[in-house]
Amino acid sequence: MKKKKITLLAVVLATAAMFTGCTIEDEYVPVDTEVQVMETNDMGTPSLSQTLDIPDEDFKLVCEYGTNGYDLNNWRVTDPKQISMKVHTQGLPDGYDVVIDHVHADISLLSTSPQVNGINQDSMDDTFHGQTQDGFAISNDTEYYNVFAIEGYTSQFYELWGHAFGSYGSLSSSYERLTENNIIQVGTYGEKISVVYDISIKKPGSDKYYTKSVMSTLGVPVSQKLNKKDAVTGEPVE
Repeated sequence: MKKKKITLLAVVLATAAMFTGCTIEDEYVPVDTEVQVMETNDMGTPSLSQTLDIPDEDFKLVCEYGTNGYDLNNWRVTDPKQISMKVHTQGLPDGYDVVIDHVHADISLLSTSPQVNGINQDSMDDTFHGQTQDGFAISNDTEYYNVFAIEGYTSQFYELWGHAFGSYGSLSSSYERLTENNIIQVGTYGEKISVVYDISIKKPGSDKYYTKSVMSTLGVPVSQKLNKKDAVTGEPVE
């Protein structure tokens, strides 16, 4: 945990130093050092596992995240990509029936610029539509698996980005176009994925479910490599 936070902080400080002065007004959002950051494990696979409390319950919710093969070291905001999620319980007592009713996920920008920080890029909802059971069943041995397919560009992303440069924004017009380079150069150092799991629980001897919501957040560092073009041909160069 501590290593992950330090890693993200190092990336952020380097980015902030490179792009000081990108905004007209001298405004700065403190770096989010609390968000857990996904990293590449010893097997070369991007992953992050969280064991989360469920309010007033004795068992836990385990959430495991991955990128389905996307290179974490070259994470680009504008690329289409995927976040996989596996969810199951830990320490669930015998006789309990637990289902996931609904999942909502958002991905937003982490930036030192107040106009850009928190801009939502894409969202996902997943709700059980079957009739044979009351939701996506989970247990200590049964997992829920889903993929958040993230679009690089969405109409909402364009709209929110445009607001950052409108009459209420303070960013230089030279960064107005929604491009990977401009996203980086206004202090964007990562993306935050926020997931809400609505979980319904039925205890032994009861015929009714009650619902608890669990919030999971994780961060992904954004690559700080600028895309350069040849001055004559206009073609991308390394």
